[in-house]
Amino acid sequence: MDFSLGYIKSKERVLIRNFSSNLDQEGSKIVDMMDIEDLSLQGLFYDSENEESIPLLEPMKKFFPINEGKLLSLSYESFENAEKEEITSSFDQMWQQWLLQNNISLIEELFTVLHHLKELWPNDRTTFFEEFWFTLRSNLGASYLKIIYNDLSQEQQKNKNLLVQTRVEGHKLPETLPGREFESDLMEKYKNQFSTKLEIVEFDSQKGELVATAGLQRSPIIIMAKTYQLTRFQKSVISCLIDGLNT
Repeated sequence: MDFSLGYIKSKERVLIRNFSSNLDQEGSKIVDMMDIEDLSLQGLFYDSENEESIPLLEPMKKFFPINEGKLLSLSYESFENAEKEEITSSFDQMWQQWLLQNNISLIEELFTVLHHLKELWPNDRTTFFEEFWFTLRSNLGASYLKIIYNDLSQEQQKNKNLLVQTRVEGHKLPETLPGREFESDLMEKYKNQFSTKLEIVEFDSQKGELVATAGLQRSPIIIMAKTYQLTRFQKSVISCLIDGLNT
């Protein structure tokens, strides 16, 4: 699966590299430190001499891991010249540590998260799904995540409310948008697979593509993500979250 990483070059500059199986999609560029928050990165490295820059990037840790390169046997020079195969082990190591911490934090805060989401559910469905989206993104470490759910149409037909699909999607932050024919077709395709439990419909570890279904308070949802791994621990944590929301 493709990924983008950065290495802090100086107090003001960061080297960004895109690693891909397709050589045409690989590339590198130097960006300003303040531009990092606008990029879709999967990780950032730094050396000890640039450690003073890290407090400024602290808010970014909720989006991707930030690690000192030498802890993963990596220097700026080796990062600058590494092939994808050479950098993958360092990336995997930092990513797994970050995901583990995300999931442990969610377990520690699970009752607080559940209480907050349950209060949103009957009063503000849009905010509920946007915050549920971000919780899942942290759990999965997804570079892209979409949640499809049913909503009530404002239009009336034969004096009945119509169900329409809504999608919440994004790379770093969620955006709520009307569903299209694609989302409607997916709801129809998986209509016999919805339950109150999390069901992994498909996970392609080579492409990093996940499709899952579940039900929240008898409302079906589809989860689609680009993610680098899906462990039993991650699935258990998501299942506990969904079970708690249905209790």
